[in-house]
Amino acid sequence: MSEKDILLKEETILGLNEHIRIRREKSSIIVYWAEHNAGVNERGETIDTSGNYCFTSSVAMMLALFDGKRSLKEVFQMVQFIWEEPSLTFVDLCKELEKFILNVPPLNIKIPVLIEVTEDKKQKFIHYDPEDFVIKGDKFLPQEATVLQFPITTVLMPTLDCVTDCVYCYMGRHLAPKYSFLPFSRWKELLDEMGEYQLSGLGFAGGDPMCYEHTIDMLEIASTFNPPVHISVATKSYISQEVARRLSHISDLEFQISLDSTVPKIADAMTRKKGYCKQAIESIKNLMAAGVNLAVKAVVTPLNIQSMPQTILDLHNLGVKTIRATIYVRSVWHHKDELFNKMNEWEEYGKQVEEIEAKHGFKIIMQGGAPAPEINESQGQNQKSWNERNECTVGKKQVVILPDGSLIGCEQLPQTPECFLGNVAKDSLYNVWNSESFKTKSYDIPMEKYKGTVCYNCKEFEGCHSANGKGYCMRESYRIFGTIYAPCPGCPYNDKKPPRMQ
Repeated sequence: MSEKDILLKEETILGLNEHIRIRREKSSIIVYWAEHNAGVNERGETIDTSGNYCFTSSVAMMLALFDGKRSLKEVFQMVQFIWEEPSLTFVDLCKELEKFILNVPPLNIKIPVLIEVTEDKKQKFIHYDPEDFVIKGDKFLPQEATVLQFPITTVLMPTLDCVTDCVYCYMGRHLAPKYSFLPFSRWKELLDEMGEYQLSGLGFAGGDPMCYEHTIDMLEIASTFNPPVHISVATKSYISQEVARRLSHISDLEFQISLDSTVPKIADAMTRKKGYCKQAIESIKNLMAAGVNLAVKAVVTPLNIQSMPQTILDLHNLGVKTIRATIYVRSVWHHKDELFNKMNEWEEYGKQVEEIEAKHGFKIIMQGGAPAPEINESQGQNQKSWNERNECTVGKKQVVILPDGSLIGCEQLPQTPECFLGNVAKDSLYNVWNSESFKTKSYDIPMEKYKGTVCYNCKEFEGCHSANGKGYCMRESYRIFGTIYAPCPGCPYNDKKPPRMQ
């Protein structure tokens, strides 16, 4: 049943969508999604569900009353008491609930928070105690929810070892010696801490996380989080039947194998590893047989674009449901211009993908858009696009933990002291996250750091460097200027033409 089909009546029973999370912040309550960027609309297309919504204590308590058992009439009576609004009518409550069920203003929540309980035995709901959301005085300070008291998305990088040497790799290499890397016991402590804060997503990256001997142990710990966290792992390591069996018992896991082509000569050349194609296909078969939720990703370059349509069909025939094709983008450390896609080839490839989708009835997730022109004259000149840019969540909602416990905003940033936000080797993530030092290195950076750039004394400096601003992409700044303390390509005040990015 679609949320559009719900007709609210006194006997209607609603429950909280299993994928939403409600968390108390200092002076308000946030509602967010447990599947970062994993929502699906009515057309089966992936939509962004990475944002969070800020509510008062009383609204959060109302939502928590929908336990999948109480009728709407019962909830109405309780809400009247909680809100101390005896004049509140049943029609008023139904109007209030619309924004939690339908994609309507003022919230425009893309996936319903409340779902009608039916006889479908597969329905799952999440439960909260309304008393957990009581805030004395019921203050509502939405600006405090811009910077959260603990991240809702974390990426763990337990190792930087890798089994391949891909031609398109965007990773640098950590300078810290391996003897300083966190022991498994410390990773366990950090996971235990994260389990208390209802993460939206927990990613494992590297290097290749499957090169670390305790990654599956860490995944098993994360799978015990209550409520569950959406876990993602990307690898090029060989996955045996035994490893696939262990992975199959980890709940809320999306496991991603990288395979750029099912043509052995091409796949092996792109990973610079002989026999990689055969190994990856065998891994896919083992994972599919074990019932693991599997995605396969390919990086599209001129080296493999001609073989991509057949690769997509081959993966589909293996039973893979989620296929991601991402365009090659400039790498700071391993870039070659010949890896940029040509527009005519990309357009032809796009037509072939559309034909495959229409004929076989499945969706290919195209990431990164079409290749940029040779010289992008539009970048750095569009004020409207700049104003509408996505918020950078570094230090506000998400963070990456490196092998030695150093915190960094993005795994594609250089792993150098300039970019380190703190270290959790000997202190809790909560303490470091809420420290003044972390704040001034992540989202509230002093203007003095930007001397000699157009950012210095810019009239819109606060919009890029404050808790309430949208921020800017440090990764893109580094790609252009070789430092994070500089404007990024989309800045309309940028006085340097950016290089081609993709």
